[in-house]
Amino acid sequence: MEKIINKHIKGSEIVFDEFKKMARDLKKIKRFIFLGCGSSFHSAVYGNLVFEEITGLNCEVDFADEFNKRNPVVETQTVVIVLSQSGETKEVIKAIKTAKQKKTFVIGITNNKKSKIAKLVDVHIDQEAGKEVAVPATKTFSSQLLILFLLALFIRQDVKRGLKIINDVKKIPALIKKSLTDEKVIKKLAIEIKNKHKFIILGHKYNYPLALEGALKLKEAANVFAEGITTVEFDHGPKALLNKVELIKIDKRILEINKKKIITPFAPEAILPIVSVIPLQLLAFNLAIQKGINVDKPQNIKKIVK
Repeated sequence: MEKIINKHIKGSEIVFDEFKKMARDLKKIKRFIFLGCGSSFHSAVYGNLVFEEITGLNCEVDFADEFNKRNPVVETQTVVIVLSQSGETKEVIKAIKTAKQKKTFVIGITNNKKSKIAKLVDVHIDQEAGKEVAVPATKTFSSQLLILFLLALFIRQDVKRGLKIINDVKKIPALIKKSLTDEKVIKKLAIEIKNKHKFIILGHKYNYPLALEGALKLKEAANVFAEGITTVEFDHGPKALLNKVELIKIDKRILEINKKKIITPFAPEAILPIVSVIPLQLLAFNLAIQKGINVDKPQNIKKIVK
């Protein structure tokens, strides 16, 4: 996180040297399309939300593979933003080629500046996250969120808004450390629920991509069924499963697991998921440990780790 902050925040300004010669072109953008797979798709969902709110421009999000299977309508002055931890995700590579065929400008955000994706895109932004050792993404997910948030502010070029939030962004590393202090509580929770096999995670707005990511971590790491659902949509059908699943709620700063509440440190709404994803990752990790599962190498999953 410190690397991202030091690279993209200079004094009271948000900077992206990757776009140094393109300031005028950025002002012409009318629409963004966000694409990814797995955890990177959840980052794309967040990107869609934060760009729409901050830039005020039309935004769309899709799975990279679904983008390839349809005939997407891509107008001029549209920018496609692709996300991939490894920079080698084959579906994302194909999506870039699909976008290029439509003469679309493509921005790539990866954790590997020497990857195929980094070479294919028009502008590459390095996640600066360091090596992701395990197959389930953790720090690379948070780094994608932070870069997307800063990039939205940079494109908007809203100096007043930027000044107000830069100090909050600088506090993120300390907030993450603070959130790690809940691990003892989460370890106890993992023991309590180690024999549970079905989970639903609820969240709304910025906490919805967080619910999706938390569910994926439980699937990957702990080999349990888990589903991320928007809080209101839960009432439209899935609530019928209530007595058969463990419910995890994410409401603003409060994470409620097995009727126990964990309060994450304060942060503005748009950057809160960067911090509040930590307890969900810790829950998946500790639940996997309780079940005797190799956290680093989930069963049946082949994935490039960089």
